Amino acid sequence: MSARRRFQYRYVVLVAALLVLGAVLSAGVLFARRARSVPREFSRVDQASVANPSRTLPSSEEVMARKALAQVEASMESAPTSRSAAGEDVAIRGKLKRLKECWSQEDSCEFVESDPRSRHFEIVAQVKSALRSLVTLKLANPDADFSSDAREWLMSPDDHVREVALELLGQHDRSRENLQALVVGLSASLSGPLLRRALTDLRDFQQAGFDREVSGFLAEFLRSGPLKAGEAVADGILPLVRETNENIFTEAARALPPGSRSRRALEAALDEFRRMRAGG
Repeated sequence: MSARRRFQYRYVVLVAALLVLGAVLSAGVLFARRARSVPREFSRVDQASVANPSRTLPSSEEVMARKALAQVEASMESAPTSRSAAGEDVAIRGKLKRLKECWSQEDSCEFVESDPRSRHFEIVAQVKSALRSLVTLKLANPDADFSSDAREWLMSPDDHVREVALELLGQHDRSRENLQALVVGLSASLSGPLLRRALTDLRDFQQAGFDREVSGFLAEFLRSGPLKAGEAVADGILPLVRETNENIFTEAARALPPGSRSRRALEAALDEFRRMRAGG
């Protein structure tokens, strides 16, 4: 091989290797432009090889260069998917922002109003759909962060929206900020099913080091929360009872009306906890 030919092959290898590194690090535009120029380099090299029949087999440098190019092309083919996901994220958040404005300003959006509450139901349906799309994006992209969207919509006045926001929040870290938003949203809820479902998330926060905050919220909710929602909490409280909060829930039970369903369910949960602790 001539010195010039050897230089060409080494140059191709170097360029292709740089392109692989660029694709891995997602430094898209600069390395993508270089990658598009690589096939032309190979074309010139291949033509020179055909002109010289004595070279019937590719050198090791050619093999390396071609493998590197194949990896670059594969990375470039997958790049539009990432850009598409990012674009979908922006579009969904933009839709949620417009829907929030529609909710707060009745004349800002046009909806078919076949009855006095049809507009509300249409907005709720669209918000739930958008939030579920964020849940799907989060599952497909674990590093994505939609916790601010979940916290924002937990403040919604509609429990159906809160339910989907809770699902989205459950895909994120058990942070103090997320717990505070969850507690505020649940405090305003009248939904027994929502509270029952939230107990699993609250237990996760409890295990993440927020036992005092979770136990305090639940005890207060049992004492002063809506009747049906309080009954749902009492029915499902057992997995959250510990030695550290046993007294808190005992006091909460004493504060409930004698004979009430919530009190009976809470006392039964405490009795079962003590029995399991004793090894019964």
